Amino acid sequence: MLCTSLPDDKGTLALDLKHGVRAADEREVLVIELNARGKAKELTGYMKEWFDVAHSAIVNTFDSFTTEQAHTLWGKYEV
Repeated sequence: MLCTSLPDDKGTLALDLKHGVRAADEREVLVIELNARGKAKELTGYMKEWFDVAHSAIVNTFDSFTTEQAHTLWGKYEV
C-alpha cells in the first residue's frame, strides 16, 4: 500500500494494488483501490471542500497510474 498526503493537511490518499479474479469469466485482473481519509471539521463548507480535494486526488492519481491505451479503451474524455 502506498500513502501520500492530501493538499492543505486534509488527510491521506492510499493506493493499494491487488490481484483479483473477474467473476464474469474468471480471468485474472489487477484491482486498484484508492481511498481518501481525513478528519471531519465543523467549519462551514469544510466537508464540501474536503470531498472536492479527495475526489480530485483520486481521479488524478487513477489517471496518472493508468495508461493512454487504457484511457482510449475506456473512452476517456476531458470535461
